[in-house]
Amino acid sequence: MESNNPLAHSVIVELKDEGIRITKLRRTIIEILAENKRPFSKVEIERSLKKRKVLPHRTSLYRELEYLSSVDVITPILFNDSSLHYELTDHGHHHHVICTNCHEVADVDLVRELHNEERRIEAATHFTVTHHSLEFFGLCNACSSAAHLS
Repeated sequence: MESNNPLAHSVIVELKDEGIRITKLRRTIIEILAENKRPFSKVEIERSLKKRKVLPHRTSLYRELEYLSSVDVITPILFNDSSLHYELTDHGHHHHVICTNCHEVADVDLVRELHNEERRIEAATHFTVTHHSLEFFGLCNACSSAAHLS
């Protein structure tokens, strides 16, 4: 069964080419994340799976998310509220803006690269920076408008 989503299809083909078995659960998680193009929490993934009538045991879902992370198909993102979300790794490195009221998430591309800042931090701290997490928090347009009306 081929995916209708081009991004999901390319990820699945790449996994098959690497000899990785494509289970129904694996395929569906990839499709959910490809179609929504925003980080999803485990609970949101579970809801989406249920809507598609894919009902894995919670342990199976946890193991699958761990596996897809270990083979670099999905990236776990720890938001400021300590909630873990997942998105396809294929999206490239970017950051997020998160509504503190309704929890809407949108991707943010920074105009200036953080590479120079990472090098400065490495020199100042004697750490080797392997990755970073930078998220922005505020109110989305709908929540901001609602706050101004009250």
